[in-house]
Amino acid sequence: MYCILNSLFTFLIVYLREKKNIDLTFSSKGHSFMSLMVSFLVVTRAKVVYSRYMEGRGHLSSAMRSCREIVQHACILSMFQKTDLIKQWRSDVAFWTIMVLRALCATIEFESNNLAERLFDAKELDSVRGVIDSYIFDGDFNTEGDPNTNRMRNSN
Repeated sequence: MYCILNSLFTFLIVYLREKKNIDLTFSSKGHSFMSLMVSFLVVTRAKVVYSRYMEGRGHLSSAMRSCREIVQHACILSMFQKTDLIKQWRSDVAFWTIMVLRALCATIEFESNNLAERLFDAKELDSVRGVIDSYIFDGDFNTEGDPNTNRMRNSN
């Protein structure tokens, strides 16, 4: 039905232009202007998307830096305390800080990759916990060879 109606409409326009000298057509200048507008809008949209990406990247970088500082402050706060409770507290602070970052990253990538479904995989959590425990076992990030750490300990 649509095809027949479209054909009749086209026939009417051609008939009026050829037989009655009534021109209902449009000039082709509009197409060149339209292509210019479309290219401008595409470039503008790409610029907006890139700006949003860079802004999000900056915020994510700031969140990661803040989480790293939280863990560092927790370790510095309890650097000279060697009890098992303090060691577990440092480990928990680091572990849950990493989990907050994982949740943030999964939230950002959720729509495109469905990462939120596998955010808290038990096997992966155990490996993260093992890495954290190996680095933050005694409060000094295992820096026995670091002269700054040794000098700080000797000054107290």
